[in-house]
Amino acid sequence: MSRAKVHPLIKNLIPLLTGKSRFLFLGPLAIESEHFEKVYKEVRPEVIFFIDGGLIHKKKFLFNKKALTLSLGDGDSGVSPEVLLPPEKDFSDLAFGLLCLSRLKPTKVALLGFSGKEDRRPDHLLQNLGEIFQFVQKKKITVIMDQFTFYPAGKSLFTYKGTFSLFSFSRTRIRVTGKVQYPVIEWTILEPFSSLGLSNRAGGKVQLENKKTVVVYRAGENII
Repeated sequence: MSRAKVHPLIKNLIPLLTGKSRFLFLGPLAIESEHFEKVYKEVRPEVIFFIDGGLIHKKKFLFNKKALTLSLGDGDSGVSPEVLLPPEKDFSDLAFGLLCLSRLKPTKVALLGFSGKEDRRPDHLLQNLGEIFQFVQKKKITVIMDQFTFYPAGKSLFTYKGTFSLFSFSRTRIRVTGKVQYPVIEWTILEPFSSLGLSNRAGGKVQLENKKTVVVYRAGENII
């Protein structure tokens, strides 16, 4: 199945999703309880998507009963999702979930269980990062995926303590100021996956300015 043919499947879900703006996606990898609770409290999701093997988290965590829960995927993780996708397709299960939001106006989106120590498929990780990057480009909202945070073009302020790296999928210009070990005071070109943004360190409030979407990977403590 191609992306062009998924619209009938999405159309069936639109009545359930219309009017919703806060979404949480749960993937198949391990999620720390403390991090889950922190993100859940911040997002206050109205809709929770369990992406294929992410269904394992349905019994592990407590969810607001008012939130809509939907499981979707092609079943290759040994589970039977509510929205069953064909195994032969040119998009991932996560890509389909993000496509479900294409006609909506999300204000908060977070994804947990899509990367981590258990991840043995770097190709899946790169594809997931790419899909979210494109999503952020279109929706122009900040999105969290585990230790990654995607910031749309503009000015962002966050508080963080620990090592972080900054990168982008496309050529852009950046400035990084505040409580950082290596500030970027003047507007500087950041090439795709350039090592320019590798291994900086924050000790408090950080101001990030970027002309196009960028990604911050937090290698130390969780973002505040």
